[in-house]
Amino acid sequence: MQKLFKFKSFILVVFVVVCTFLGRTISTFSISERNIVLMIGIDYTGTDYAVTTQVVSPSSGQGAESASSDNFATITTKAPTVAQALEDIGGKIGRTLSLAHCNIIVLSKNALLSNPDSYLNNLITSWLLPINAVIVAVDDKPENVMKLKVPSSENIAFYLQTLMLTEKKSLLTKTHINTFLTDFASKSKTTTLPICVPTEIDDESVLSSQSGTGKYATIDLKTNFAVSKDGTVMLLDEKTTQITNLLRTKIKEAYLNVQYDDYNVEYQIVKSDTKMKYENNSVTAKFKAEIALVEIENKTFSEFLLSKEFKDKFMSELKKDLTEKMNDVFELSKTTKSDFLMLRNLAWQSEGLNYNPDAFWENLTFNPQIELSLVKS
Repeated sequence: MQKLFKFKSFILVVFVVVCTFLGRTISTFSISERNIVLMIGIDYTGTDYAVTTQVVSPSSGQGAESASSDNFATITTKAPTVAQALEDIGGKIGRTLSLAHCNIIVLSKNALLSNPDSYLNNLITSWLLPINAVIVAVDDKPENVMKLKVPSSENIAFYLQTLMLTEKKSLLTKTHINTFLTDFASKSKTTTLPICVPTEIDDESVLSSQSGTGKYATIDLKTNFAVSKDGTVMLLDEKTTQITNLLRTKIKEAYLNVQYDDYNVEYQIVKSDTKMKYENNSVTAKFKAEIALVEIENKTFSEFLLSKEFKDKFMSELKKDLTEKMNDVFELSKTTKSDFLMLRNLAWQSEGLNYNPDAFWENLTFNPQIELSLVKS
C-alpha cells in the first residue's frame, strides 16, 4: 500500500513538472497583439462570403467597453469561406482577430440560405465564438447596418447588445447561436430570427459625442424570418412574431394593443407561460397569463371604464382575440409547412419511431386553451 502511494506521488510530481515546463514554452498572443471583434456580419454573394467585422484595438490599454469610438473600425472582405475572410481581415489590419468577445452576429438572407449551421459551428470551434452570442438577420447587406450610428450609444454593437442580451424576456425574439443550431438539428429544422430594420433619423438636432462615418438611425426588431434547414426563409410580420413568441416562450413585461369596441386598449402581459402537447394528430396549447391594463383611449371618458363590468367584458374579448390570432398563426404554419412553432418536435417526442414526417400536416389540428387573470401593473 505504501509503495502504491509513493508511486502515485511520483507520477503526480512528474505531471506537475511536465505541465510547468510545457506551459512556459507554449507561445501565446498578448492582448495588445489582438483586435477584439465586437460584431460580425456575414453575406453570401453566390460565389464568395462577404464578411464584415467591427473591431476595437485595445493597444491603448483600454478595454472594449471603455474604448473611444475613434478606436472602432468596420472592415469588409470577400473570400470563398468565412474562415478565410477572417484571416484576410487579420492580415489587412496586421493583428490576430479574437471572436471571444463577439456577442452579435448579423446574417443576410442569402447567408441564411447557405448552410449557416456549417460556418457557425466552425466559428465556435476554431475562432472561439461564444455559443450564447445573439443572431439577428437583415434583408440587405450586414455592413449597411453595421456602419450606422445610433444616438443612444457610442457603438451599434453595444446598442444591439443592450436590446438583445437583457434578462427580461419581452416579445422581442432572442435567438442565441446554441438555440439556432439546436433548432436546425431538431425534427422541426426551423428557427426564428429578428430582422434588423434601420430607420434613418433626419433631425439634425440629435446630440451625440460619437464621431465617424454613417448616419444616425433607430433599429426596429419587431419582424422575424422563419429559417428552415431545407433552404427556405419566410417573413413573419409583427403580429405573427408576437403570437409565435407567446406560444414558444415565457414572457415578462410585454406591452400590446387591442381594439375593443370604441376603445383602443394598451395592456401589459405581466408574465405568461405556454405548455404545448401533441396527441392523436392534435396540438393543444395551454396559455396562461397575468394581464394588467395600462391605458384606455376613448373620445369620452366614462366611469364604465373603471368598473368591474368593463374589465370582465374586456378580458372575455381579449381571450377571443388571442384565440383567433393563435389559430391564424397555426394555419399560416400549416399551409406554408414552415414549422416555426416547433410542432414536429412535439410529435416526435410523443410518437417516437411511429412519427411520420410525410403525413404530419395532413390532418393536424390546433386547440388553444387560454386562461387570463387581471392584475395590477
